[in-house]
Amino acid sequence: MKQFFASLNFPRAVILGSVVLSAILAFFAWQAHSRRVELTDQCEKRVKKLSTEILDLALQLNQYDQRVDADQFGKARDPESYIRSVAYEPNVAIGDVDITPKPVPLRTGLVDKRFMIKPKNRQQPFTRREISNFLYRLEEKSRRVRITHVKVEPQGKVKPDEIHKDVWTFDAEMTSRETTDEAPKKS
Repeated sequence: MKQFFASLNFPRAVILGSVVLSAILAFFAWQAHSRRVELTDQCEKRVKKLSTEILDLALQLNQYDQRVDADQFGKARDPESYIRSVAYEPNVAIGDVDITPKPVPLRTGLVDKRFMIKPKNRQQPFTRREISNFLYRLEEKSRRVRITHVKVEPQGKVKPDEIHKDVWTFDAEMTSRETTDEAPKKS
């Protein structure tokens, strides 16, 4: 070893230092490469998982958008125009109706909007099919609407010994629950 250091001159020292530093640098490069490979593998796994999750969420959003588009009550800013549009549909043919809105607050932030629906002409008779189609179409066209009360009575007086014709009058109550912009009141 003495001879090695005795014959060591500057160029040999530079070569020796380069070899030692190259070995150290190779070790750090190997560590960095191992870490990069590990992170790449983890990233690929996470990207696959996140891409399927994003795809699922996009499909859910698409379904929600389709529901909102199909919701005729949501499109009509005025619930009364929604009710009237259903009343004039060809298979319903109820015609003109009287609508009496009655908001009922439930608790802070929620309100039930109730609408009493009656035919404008109380003498006009309707078949059970027309009445049921009207009530069905109100609920079918919107997920936010429910018929909460129906009163169906025979048109005119019926004698005990006669068979009643299939003509009726009706009153119905439609309810739509909505959130309000009120902030909760602190006690």
